[in-house]
Amino acid sequence: MLTQNEPFDDNLLDLEITGKYYALLIGNSNYEPYAQWASLNSPKNDVLAISKVLKNKFKFEKVITVVDANKQKIIDSLNALADITTDTDYVLIYYSGHGERISNSTYWIPIDGPKKWRYDSWISISEISNFIENINAHDLVLMVDSCYTGSAFKGTNVDDLKTKSYNHFKQLAQKLLDRRSRYVLSSGGNEPVDDTFDGKHSIFAKSFLNSLETAAVINMESIYRIIDRAHGEMDQRPYLYSPERWGHGGGDFIFVSK
Repeated sequence: MLTQNEPFDDNLLDLEITGKYYALLIGNSNYEPYAQWASLNSPKNDVLAISKVLKNKFKFEKVITVVDANKQKIIDSLNALADITTDTDYVLIYYSGHGERISNSTYWIPIDGPKKWRYDSWISISEISNFIENINAHDLVLMVDSCYTGSAFKGTNVDDLKTKSYNHFKQLAQKLLDRRSRYVLSSGGNEPVDDTFDGKHSIFAKSFLNSLETAAVINMESIYRIIDRAHGEMDQRPYLYSPERWGHGGGDFIFVSK
């Protein structure tokens, strides 16, 4: 794995990338007053900063950034992403905003979703999972920075997948890139998560940004380890796992700079 403290191997820039990189970043900060959810500081700041580094530094063909979205806007953005991706592409989806759990069901909360549950205003994790399960992509990772939703995608934890680090080993890195991957990386499990730790970004997003800004090539497992270390003194713990029905093939999502 390439991490913040390890030297960069120029040979990894020559990895054979067969598809295109796409990202959809959703950040809900300013909730409608009538919805009665507290507005959040970090989601808008987080997705705008992540969008900037993906566009400027990494090989992303298109980055769709959606700020303060209602349910229809979120669904439209997911469909717009699905319209342009193919089964050779590398797809990142990032959601930051309120999440809620009722009984055994978990939801993303659009900016106009009322505090009292309504099936037509909240977005269930089962809806999101069904959509992602059928999206065209070779590699796909969903990053979720939201309360209660991290453990909703049932699957195999990365620590049980027996993945291997590839620091300085181009052949192994290429194998991981060639194999299909499906991951969820969440900022927490079935618990509340912090909004900001520096007044601007969540600790989850700030750690992700730091990992991207300080590495030319980095894989999702390395990013998870960096984020996990940043949460070391907190009750909130990040999770990286592969949902059961998404068809993980033993690969890894690898960010490669231009």
